[in-house]
Amino acid sequence: MQIDSRDAALAAPYGAETTRPVLIKLDRFGARTVLELACGQGWMTAALSRCGFDAHGMDQVAGRITAARQAHPELRFHHVGPLAPAPAEFLDHYDAVVGLQLRAAIPATDRLLQLAHELLRPGGLLLLTVPRQGSFSAEGTLTAWLQRHGFEKAKAETVGFVVPMPRTMLVTARRPGG
Repeated sequence: MQIDSRDAALAAPYGAETTRPVLIKLDRFGARTVLELACGQGWMTAALSRCGFDAHGMDQVAGRITAARQAHPELRFHHVGPLAPAPAEFLDHYDAVVGLQLRAAIPATDRLLQLAHELLRPGGLLLLTVPRQGSFSAEGTLTAWLQRHGFEKAKAETVGFVVPMPRTMLVTARRPGG
């Protein structure tokens, strides 16, 4: 897999300092099928595809999916409403699920984690970036949050430094099995 800093930078608005570590972790894990949850207009999904991943995007807001499809017609984007079940064709399908800049306090984030668990294959990798602020800025809080949703081997590290404070936590966890 060829990971170029330009691909990470093109995943705006997140910035290469956050997206590059995600791309590297996906590559080292050996992921091929990757889903971006809360994909918005699909910038990161497009960057994942340019890096050689079979990337799909999913969002709960229909307007964002429409915008993503218009911006990146060659990619697959799926709308799943907040209470809708995960599409059966994608259950246990993805090697990795990515969610960038999730706000842990938002109730929809719990639904996103439930979807991630359902859509990941057993042993699959969850990669999240979470703003380092508020009650979810501590590694122990983040890992407990993921364990409540059925994930294991959760770890957190800081990325995207803006002196003197790290901006973002990069969190990885695995779906049990596999």
